[in-house]
Amino acid sequence: MTPAESASLQQRAEALEKQAHSLADPREEARVLSELGRVRLSLGDGEQALLALARALFLAPDNAATIVNGLRGALAREVLEELKVDAPAAARSAIERALE
Repeated sequence: MTPAESASLQQRAEALEKQAHSLADPREEARVLSELGRVRLSLGDGEQALLALARALFLAPDNAATIVNGLRGALAREVLEELKVDAPAAARSAIERALE
């Protein structure tokens, strides 16, 4: 990733964080946090990705498949393993499928 691409992703992450904090609808906030988690993964920031995705799962556990679907790579796998530990029961099966 070039420095310009990294800076662009960092700006996107900051914008998504602000957007998530301003939303009243939990499902919409979960969608934005899911996108934020993906951006953080792209930046190589597993800890921040984990926090965003965990919050998304807490807000919308019934939408877990959408939240975790398509996460790929070693860092994403580590994040999914961590999510599985504390995820709401409704979300665990979607996380396990994503890990397959």
